[in-house]
Amino acid sequence: RSLVGCLLLVYVPSMLVGYMLVNYGASSNDTADQGAGELIQLKHLLRRHGSFFFGHTSHEVSIPKKSIWKYSWNPTQQKMLNDEDINVEVEKERCERYDLGYTNETLSRRRRLFLGALIADESMEVLQAVSTEAYNIFHTVSYIESNVTHYLMMRRLWKYGLQSENLLKLRQLFGPQTKVSVDYYVSAGISTGDSTEDELLTDALQREGNNLRWKINGMTKDDVAIVADADTTFSRDFLRALQVCDLPEFRPGQTCYESKVSGFTLEFEGSPNCVVKDSREFHPDAILGECVDQIGDAASRPSTKREWKDMHGNRKEGYGAYQNYSLFEKEGLGSTTGSNYPLWFATDIRMGNAGEVYTQKDGSATSYHFRNFFMTPDEIHSKYYSGHAVRAAHLALAPLGVQCALGMRNEKLLEFSRGNGNSLPVYYLNEEARIARHVQWQNIAKEDEEFWRTNKTTN
Repeated sequence: RSLVGCLLLVYVPSMLVGYMLVNYGASSNDTADQGAGELIQLKHLLRRHGSFFFGHTSHEVSIPKKSIWKYSWNPTQQKMLNDEDINVEVEKERCERYDLGYTNETLSRRRRLFLGALIADESMEVLQAVSTEAYNIFHTVSYIESNVTHYLMMRRLWKYGLQSENLLKLRQLFGPQTKVSVDYYVSAGISTGDSTEDELLTDALQREGNNLRWKINGMTKDDVAIVADADTTFSRDFLRALQVCDLPEFRPGQTCYESKVSGFTLEFEGSPNCVVKDSREFHPDAILGECVDQIGDAASRPSTKREWKDMHGNRKEGYGAYQNYSLFEKEGLGSTTGSNYPLWFATDIRMGNAGEVYTQKDGSATSYHFRNFFMTPDEIHSKYYSGHAVRAAHLALAPLGVQCALGMRNEKLLEFSRGNGNSLPVYYLNEEARIARHVQWQNIAKEDEEFWRTNKTTN
């Protein structure tokens, strides 16, 4: 029986859809998903817009010997990654770099961090860069892979599918202390015409799976939720700061109005040697668990209206979008006095504009974006033609990256060593990895230029 047929059999009236967790023969075998080749075998949650199928975490499976990932770090990287123990003086210095105080000198453990992101066709190159930065830091890393793109074009759940080698590797990259999972979203075939908002509706719906996974993995109101794109990460130093420093946004008793923390992003365009001088990005984003949907106290925080069927997607204008709650109050949905603001979906954390952007005291970045770190020109074309929310395909839309790859001088570009004061991506502190990626990016740019000269294609 087809997966679609099975879904139709268990699809229940909308009043129950949001709350029904079903287990259809989830495999008890603890090897790497042997016998779990069908999504229908997994626990799943049915919602009106689609279904979430929950894969096994990295702590629930065994990795076959032939698939065990071996790290190759130099002494500098090893020293940076060996930072688990809490040294009060070291942590005070760290907090001071961000103009923050230290939380508590008797602190026995760090705050737990839970990451949520979407995943599709990202390369292992970018995932290695992101995971090395966060090695053994996160409690949970939650990825959602979908069978539709932003434009509702169908795609196969293949790259990080249940029995894929990519999934086996991904489960290991963030370190043995981190629970890594890829959960799967199957769309019910909604139309973006059902939304009063923009084409990021499908992005917002998929990210609901991050909230669900955080709840499954035991997030509490004292933990921290971080929402990112798969090619973006806070710097390792700032991740450690989020765990021990006294951020006003992480103090108990938040209003959940302007309660999120955002990074100031250093952008790498295709290669670690192609650093954008004047970045204007402010991600990832973080918020305390007490403000997170599925985690915080829903009884004391009324729901608000959202762009799809009033229940899903981003907040509507007047109901919390851009911090405008005028209609929310006018219709008596709740009061915004005191701390009575709604809880945040993962998409609110990602898209909301309320909160503090953190930099180092010297103005240096606190996060990194590894843009277009693909392995071939075709992968980039596929992203921008079918999957990305900005319709474009030619690398000319990333002129700085192309100019850098082709060796053209540009005052808006910096060398890797001058990119960000005292904080640079751990993965690319390995010169061999840095050179290898730059050569690959040069080849991609040259192939792409030749492709467009030959085909004379216009967007």
